[in-house]
Amino acid sequence: MTFLFQPYREALTVKTASLLRKEIQYLAEQHGQYCRLFKRKAGEIEAVFSQEQGYLLGETVWNYFEKTPYLIYCEKLASEKDDKEENSIVLVVVRDGVVYLDTKLTSVGLSEELKNLLSADSKSTDSKKYKVYTHGAIPYKFENVGSLKVVEKSVFESLMWDSAFQLLPILDALREQGLEDRTKSSLAFVTILCVGLLGALWWYSSKPTVSVSVNPYEQYELSLQTPTPASETAALIHGLEKINRIPGWMVSSVEFDGQNGNAKLTSMGGTATQLLTLSQSMGMVATFSSNGVFVNFTSSLSHRPVPDTIANTEKTVAIIMDRMTRVLPKKSVSVNQTISNRVFKQVEMTISFNNVSPEVLQLIGSRLDDLPVNIESITVSVKNGLLTGYFKISVVGN
Repeated sequence: MTFLFQPYREALTVKTASLLRKEIQYLAEQHGQYCRLFKRKAGEIEAVFSQEQGYLLGETVWNYFEKTPYLIYCEKLASEKDDKEENSIVLVVVRDGVVYLDTKLTSVGLSEELKNLLSADSKSTDSKKYKVYTHGAIPYKFENVGSLKVVEKSVFESLMWDSAFQLLPILDALREQGLEDRTKSSLAFVTILCVGLLGALWWYSSKPTVSVSVNPYEQYELSLQTPTPASETAALIHGLEKINRIPGWMVSSVEFDGQNGNAKLTSMGGTATQLLTLSQSMGMVATFSSNGVFVNFTSSLSHRPVPDTIANTEKTVAIIMDRMTRVLPKKSVSVNQTISNRVFKQVEMTISFNNVSPEVLQLIGSRLDDLPVNIESITVSVKNGLLTGYFKISVVGN
């Protein structure tokens, strides 16, 4: 077991148990199957995820310093070489009783992070609430903080493994907060599974040899082995929400292909160093080029079930047009072209939207969810929190 640096953290609003459970399971698919859930202020849960099993460093250090509401701990790690670019300084920050940061930084990265943190908090007098503890040669001069103390020994010599801060397999983490799916009986599931396996073994041992037939509709089935439109739209909105939590930066546009998103950002006073640090902690990648500043995010979504029948494309197109008129203004849907295959065809369409909320965007995806439709791409520009752009979709059928 080890202490975990910089796990993915997200504050979740408590909705119904089933919605909260689904959101946590979705985040676990993206950021790791080891998780811990903490109840925070009323109506909010902090979820922490990692690909690795271990203990949360931030909470353990916070507990060591008697759960100080505003805490900064810096420690220069021992190193055989003096490399300023090496991530050799541990930084743990707790704000208002919640771990804000637990990571390893270079000297330059530490200075940038603390400068941004304390200058922002000084405007609200929060900087004077911080109790600061340091160990080793820390290349930063603390000013306007509540207290500053140099500790003689590294906290790592005294930290204890605490089960309250150990990441759990996702099902155990849900069960701890009473969020497990009670509609399923584990015993019944195991029994059914065993019976099914025994039946399959008997069938395979007794069935005669038969010739293998070719499925003429295989390509049609493969074309719809994609995530549902609702889950893809939710992944896009979730990516935008994560990026917008980075202080001093705002999304101006985004391109999304159903799995990967590339968002262009506009600076509102934020620093590039902070953008790099926070985007990495959220499982995203920030890039800088002559075309601007971008953050890339990915989603790992499961595929929908294989369809039993081939739908009629004309009927599907008509359904989409009718459904969209209940969500968007008229003339928001256009048919582009039809591509014929051997046993099925694809109708390419565009759904345009103008100055809509993220909730309306999700509603568009939900309206497509039960139809043989693939989202090819979603292009969005953002202004004052409202979204303008279009879906490129393909309808699959005969």
